[in-house]
Amino acid sequence: MAKNIITSLSDIPQSKLKQLNDAGLNTAINILQYVPRRYIFWNEPVTDISVLTKEDHKNIVLKLKICKKRDINKGVMYSCVDEKHNWVNVFIFYSRYINFSNGDYIWFYGTAKYNFEYKNWSMSASAHRKANEISVEPVYTKIKGMSTEYLGMVIRAALKDNSVKEYISDDIRIGNNIMDIQAAYNIIHFPKDRLALNHAMRRYIFDVLYKYISVIDSGIVAKDAIPLNVSSLITWNMIKIKLPFSLTDSQNEAVKQLVFKLASDEYINTLIQGDVGSGKTMLALFAASVCVDNNKQCAVLAPTEVLAKQHYEEFSGYLGKEHVVFLGGSTKVSEKKEINKRLENGEPLVVVGTHAIIQKTVKYTSLSFVVIDEQHRFGLEQRAALMHMKPAPHLMIMSATPIPRTMAEAAYGDQIDVINIQKPAIRLPVKTASIRNADVGYESIYNEVLKGHQAYIICPLIEESESERMNDVQSVSQEENGCNKYFRQKHPDKNVRIVSINGKMKKEEIESIINDFKARKYDILISTTIIEVGVNVPNTTVILIRNSERFGLATLHQLRGRVGRSDLQSYCLLQSENENERNEIMCKTNDGYEIAQYDLQLRGPGNFLSSQQSGFSKHLLSLILIFYENRCSYI
Repeated sequence: MAKNIITSLSDIPQSKLKQLNDAGLNTAINILQYVPRRYIFWNEPVTDISVLTKEDHKNIVLKLKICKKRDINKGVMYSCVDEKHNWVNVFIFYSRYINFSNGDYIWFYGTAKYNFEYKNWSMSASAHRKANEISVEPVYTKIKGMSTEYLGMVIRAALKDNSVKEYISDDIRIGNNIMDIQAAYNIIHFPKDRLALNHAMRRYIFDVLYKYISVIDSGIVAKDAIPLNVSSLITWNMIKIKLPFSLTDSQNEAVKQLVFKLASDEYINTLIQGDVGSGKTMLALFAASVCVDNNKQCAVLAPTEVLAKQHYEEFSGYLGKEHVVFLGGSTKVSEKKEINKRLENGEPLVVVGTHAIIQKTVKYTSLSFVVIDEQHRFGLEQRAALMHMKPAPHLMIMSATPIPRTMAEAAYGDQIDVINIQKPAIRLPVKTASIRNADVGYESIYNEVLKGHQAYIICPLIEESESERMNDVQSVSQEENGCNKYFRQKHPDKNVRIVSINGKMKKEEIESIINDFKARKYDILISTTIIEVGVNVPNTTVILIRNSERFGLATLHQLRGRVGRSDLQSYCLLQSENENERNEIMCKTNDGYEIAQYDLQLRGPGNFLSSQQSGFSKHLLSLILIFYENRCSYI
């Protein structure tokens, strides 16, 4: 066990200690593996912009000579030339205090765009350097309240900590061209050049993969099955009578497979794969019903409270509130104690909640089935905690991020069963279109509202940003104001009811607004991606995604899955001022498998290290891609 490096630092304030602990950085190796999400190569600038293709180039460095300055709204514009005398207009927003002199050579970092109408280049610069400041700069995911400089001090202390020791023998390390652990992490955080950084990243990839495989290997040993009687399925048969629809053929087949294994006293270790809206929750409900019949406990784990509470309402509606409890971050302490007491007494409960339900303080006495919804949103520690419960409960993993069987076996262990379920045939494919002007989206929404239907509008930001890189990105607050104004001016005779939610609001407030939206008290719900998973309003038939270029393919597909949840024709509108490959792919297919494959190709091996990519499948898929395609270059 690595010692707590944070407490060994002298004079560290408690506030900083909390910030680091909140980010999970409480040991030396945790800190060293908090790798940069990208690097800025100031030492590799483009000096002749004419060599670039005439499209958008993100995260690029240009070396330019200042020729003229002009103040503009919210910033300044510098007219510059490169070494081949090509003109480039550089825009720096919210930074009028910056003052370069004519003739200065400046290195600018940002997004370069070619304007076909005026036949010239421009750049929206998010950073800049002078000649004496040129180096390779690591860029980290922001830790709330902590500066990059302070984080650098913590990283330097971690590098000196004696708990970070080499665990690979010299013959294996040298024979496989794997760098020493201390040297590798020193280069990753304080790089000098690209070649050494590529070599160091091989070591980081090895460490992550080693940790991952260690957890998998420890969890795939044969387990004794907890006996569950499935001879009568009394509760499940009663549920099927209550259902307002018939189960699909693939759902019935999945139930048959599970019944067969349980009847044979085999251990259940199953991955349920199904696209958004395919009805995976019915299989989770089946597992819970079996536990109720057998007077056993069941845990249903969801990634967000919104989704967990939705599962709770659905499960308690079919199983009865006496059998189902909710346990999440918002649960009162007194309620948690009462639930824990009932579990310790062996009461047969279905516990639905977030990661709170697998903490050590929750004392199960007859846990027989664990269902994990959206597995990719949970990390190594949570998966390991479930793997090592004794006796081991049956495990059902549900995912809307489909992967091939061979990769599933690599990601979850070779003893996993993979069951694929399809969407109900009654549901029409969602029609997807790419648009540039938001007004087109507003008119489509208005036409659906006139039919009595509802709509979502998704924005990348909560509030207007002062970051120059986000200057053209729509926020929830801007969208709500603009949307209200549009409908008042264009359609004054119709009262279009608009409401918004965002991640900064209290959970109770978000839940209340979503429930009001379900009750049709509002026509349009404006939100960030907090509705990506779990929000189910069948009457919603159109989703407008603003600045769609800001979202990855997997997120776009999940968001599109919020509509098309009934027999009504539904629409997904991807608004972006620029053409992009993700929009083209989304318009071309609704197939989650095909989109997952495109997503791997587009992200490539480099981006698997980006923020919040701690889930199993995302890590391993990218690692497999790296090693099996022999593409180990991170940057």
